[in-house]
Amino acid sequence: MKKLLYTAAAALMLASLFVQAGCSTTTRENSEAMAQKGQTTLAYQGIPGDKNAIKKAVLLSLGRRNWNIVSDGDPIVAQISNRGQNAKLSIEISDGKIVFETKGSNIGGQPYVPIRYVDMLMKTVRAELK
Repeated sequence: MKKLLYTAAAALMLASLFVQAGCSTTTRENSEAMAQKGQTTLAYQGIPGDKNAIKKAVLLSLGRRNWNIVSDGDPIVAQISNRGQNAKLSIEISDGKIVFETKGSNIGGQPYVPIRYVDMLMKTVRAELK
């Protein structure tokens, strides 16, 4: 009886996993939907440090993530191309805040917002600021 209950519980959990996976949207779908709506800005607040410390961390992180830095001014401008994805960033920095403008980014010629690239970049920026 116990074995039957465990088997039924495992099957139920497995089935719910498939349902959850089928209902979720992908980052790429979200990225394309944002661009179609004209929402090309990603903003992050509560970043520890002043403008100079954050700018230094962003520039170091761009290099570590193999972005091409077009301009290290204000704003910072960077781009990266990988597997048909051409991501472009204009990065405004202020005390405790980073704003990424991604207009001009595309996948196979179609506009998108490089959410995954920016999320990975922010992971590195946060690590640099610790």
